[in-house]
Amino acid sequence: MNGKRILITGATGLTGGHALRQLIGGDIRIRALVRTADDRAKALEQMGVEIFTGDISDFADVRRALAGVDSAYFVYPIRPGLVSATVQFAEAAREAGVQYIVNMSQISAGPDATSKAALAHWLSERVLDWSGVPVTHLRPTFFAEWMTRTAPMLTRGDVIYLPFGGGTHAPIAGPDQGRVIAELLRSPDAHIGQTYTLVGTEEVTPEAMVNQLGATLGRNLKYLQIPATDFCESIKQQILHSHLDKPEAYLTAKLAEVDFLAQHLTEVAKDYAAGKFGGTNTAIVDITGTPPQSLETFLQENKAVF
Repeated sequence: MNGKRILITGATGLTGGHALRQLIGGDIRIRALVRTADDRAKALEQMGVEIFTGDISDFADVRRALAGVDSAYFVYPIRPGLVSATVQFAEAAREAGVQYIVNMSQISAGPDATSKAALAHWLSERVLDWSGVPVTHLRPTFFAEWMTRTAPMLTRGDVIYLPFGGGTHAPIAGPDQGRVIAELLRSPDAHIGQTYTLVGTEEVTPEAMVNQLGATLGRNLKYLQIPATDFCESIKQQILHSHLDKPEAYLTAKLAEVDFLAQHLTEVAKDYAAGKFGGTNTAIVDITGTPPQSLETFLQENKAVF
């Protein structure tokens, strides 16, 4: 095969995973950078994906993964280190002669962002702009998949709690983002230098989302807004209970990541209430030719998760 080689980071995650599956086939060669060679990575390898194991924060790993790559998708989790990782990724891409990068940012990114994660995303956008490697930035609103992560709450009662309220957003699902990423990587020319806000079809409040979930499940669900610190405390307890065999240094690092997430959620909850996550547009249909799926469709398709 002599086609374009594309590197997908976050290949076992949500957006990277969906983008990768959209790209498989034809003469495109897919390389995936994954942290561990687990069952998910082995499944990708069986699909014909070239697997590189490494850390996106490690310069040597990134240089190795980008060697011989034509285009790349860059995504980083909500944890400290994004700007440093972006600098290393940009330099490795420049050295390797990468011709195009699709960068996953977020809707709250900006120079005045009070979330450390959102500010890091804005700075990382600028780093990629300065690198000289052609780039497109994606700024999605809250993912529809946030709702699936509330599923454990439904085993304890009929109350869904999240740290958002006072505003609206149009939830965007991972498969729709994957279609956008794949299309940009296939045909980048018209999109170089652009920043796209990715949103779903319909603006809803958190209460309306929960009501719609209740209608899907045939349950009378209620929504409760709670402080981000309380929401993240439950995540900490899950980590402590599920990783009892891990060394103290591992647990300390994981809990520090949750503290970083709590700071992010606390600040973006203010942005949400101020309306910064709201609005709809035609970006997805313009890029892919197909509109994003509705929240109703997403909930029906993921009904079994709940």
